[in-house]
Amino acid sequence: MKYSGSVFTELDQDVMVMKMQEPSQLSHLPRGVTLFGPVREKGVSLTRYSYKKSDPTALSDCFKNDSLILLLNIGGHAQIAYSSKKEPLQTCRFAITPQKIVTLVTKNALLLMQREGGQKHHFLILEISRCWLARLIKAYPHRTKNEIHDFLEQTSPNIKPTLFPFCMNSRALCEELSLPYDGQARPALWFYAKILELVSHILLEPLEDFCCHRKERVALERIASVKKYLAQNLLHPPSLIECSQKAGCSSSYLSRTFSAYTGMTMSRYLRNLRLEQAAVLLRSGKYNVTEAAMAVGYLSLSHFSKAFAEMFGSSPCTFGLSKKSPDFDS
Repeated sequence: MKYSGSVFTELDQDVMVMKMQEPSQLSHLPRGVTLFGPVREKGVSLTRYSYKKSDPTALSDCFKNDSLILLLNIGGHAQIAYSSKKEPLQTCRFAITPQKIVTLVTKNALLLMQREGGQKHHFLILEISRCWLARLIKAYPHRTKNEIHDFLEQTSPNIKPTLFPFCMNSRALCEELSLPYDGQARPALWFYAKILELVSHILLEPLEDFCCHRKERVALERIASVKKYLAQNLLHPPSLIECSQKAGCSSSYLSRTFSAYTGMTMSRYLRNLRLEQAAVLLRSGKYNVTEAAMAVGYLSLSHFSKAFAEMFGSSPCTFGLSKKSPDFDS
């Protein structure tokens, strides 16, 4: 394996631009715990990673297997560079935030994952061979999502990576798999059953006539409207009651549903949103620390500095200087 690294030169919710650093500036990605596998024997494998390091970590590898990779990012920010070995110049680069799932097809693919320092990283990697998934769908017929259908049928030579949020079921499964189980604490059949559940929730199209699916769709629409409402009012954030009125539901239901689907309370989400916007302002070079804090609704500079350091691993003063790049698009 080869190791490299990155710094963020632009930050915008889910989109970041990557700039490479010297390999000496990184530490190795800690070894994961194999919960099930390997893929060459079982057709599917599941590996759990959980660690915190002060320095950035990165993992680079070349996948020759004709597999589908699911990266279930429970916690921590990371960037991915992904390209076909036949066309190395056509590299797809994107960032992932907590509570997001990435699907990647890895036939003769080069993959580089880089994770930020000073954060708690917790993620699962599920590798699925084409043959195993094809046999599963043949034995239990069900309509798959379009990109998975292309993977099974090999109808598209260039299947782009996809990025989407956790649903309530997949988040609950990941939390269960995040517990300190290993092959000795749980039988292989238990992990295999969890893998089948993940596949059903992530790769298969839900049945439209299921009541639970309709409720989930409505809940996601309400959460999306609240997120947009909060983003538009960072300086004077609305109360829980105002947000519930905006979403058309009770405040208790909104609070419970928001936490269940996003993995965080509304107050924590608002804090993260403010800090991410402050990072954008600091990187622009047009705002000092005090101005950035005031612009996102912080009245106490000490509270802002403490929260910023907890999220990004550095104080806003050093962050604005060290992460500023001449390539920043102002």
